[in-house]
Amino acid sequence: MDEPCTIELELVPPFYRQEANCWTKSIAELGLGDVMGAPNDSTLALFEEELLLGPAHSSHAEIRMGGAGRFSHWNGVLYFSTSDNSDPNSNGRSYVARLSDELYFRQHADYAISIVDFWLKMLGNPATIAGRRVMEIGPGRDMGTAMILSAMGAEITVVEKYAQGWVSGFHEQMAGELLRRLEDCNWPLDLDKIRQQLESHDFGPSIVLVRDGLEDLPTHLDGSFDLSFSHSVLEHLAEPTAAMRALYRASSREAVGIHRVDFRDHADFARPLDFLLLTDEAFENYCPVYRYGYGNRVRADGYAAILSDAGFRQTFTPETLVDPAYLQGFVPHLRTCTSRFREVDETSLHAASGVFRLWKD
Repeated sequence: MDEPCTIELELVPPFYRQEANCWTKSIAELGLGDVMGAPNDSTLALFEEELLLGPAHSSHAEIRMGGAGRFSHWNGVLYFSTSDNSDPNSNGRSYVARLSDELYFRQHADYAISIVDFWLKMLGNPATIAGRRVMEIGPGRDMGTAMILSAMGAEITVVEKYAQGWVSGFHEQMAGELLRRLEDCNWPLDLDKIRQQLESHDFGPSIVLVRDGLEDLPTHLDGSFDLSFSHSVLEHLAEPTAAMRALYRASSREAVGIHRVDFRDHADFARPLDFLLLTDEAFENYCPVYRYGYGNRVRADGYAAILSDAGFRQTFTPETLVDPAYLQGFVPHLRTCTSRFREVDETSLHAASGVFRLWKD
């Protein structure tokens, strides 16, 4: 495994405005970062004073429209926004770019642990993972959550359309950091599972990768899973009805699912409902590079109907609510737009995020 890398660069004005909230600065000294074909390679951390900005790897459209600290280290250039969308040339704050493998993987390991911790609290008993057949939907490149679940004794299948498998030079560091962070954890863990993955440079055989979208899940997996998990995935599905029917088919009798959903317009979390003002045609052109990357616009009540139609019993617990002041100003615009959401009941707009618990009888 490569030695951890840390290089720090103080960013000195001038910063050049690309558009809206996006500012640029050449940082060729820190390498190319993300490039076509490797859009998540950079381990850059960006600090505004002592504040760690992010998320990293944001699309340039997200940086322009949403700002609020989003950034991208792309092809030797830093595309970034300040924490409050102010002008970095005149706001009096210092900015430091730190290329740090240690910081990057520590953050990602902690994030994976926090997600699994949330799922376990929803289940109520960590011991219920061992020996269970588990489907995780859309864990992304890190695979940290899947590695943790495998160490808890799950027979885990990852459904990830864009799965790359084990990436040499990346997952060695991710697995190593997970081992360090989990050593003192009081969960029932067999860390040798992660050590075996690290030594073999492969997730198998304890983690099976299915490189399909959920809506295209192979029928040979029908009835295979006792538990299903996802974290901020369902809002990105292009075909949620087909996907939830596939999830129901793949679930065993008495299966349980824990699925956290973020219903906000991901282009601008400060204006979380604005994409509902768009007609379907305009929405389809909203972000053509990453279809539904900003959310598929299905609200909590819409998902509840889809899940019921698929056959699940369910509960939904809101976690965050749309700001009342923003909502009050938004609704008049919604009522006068040409979107199909024009006459939606206002109660369906309240939940900004929440968690579905599913049961298959």
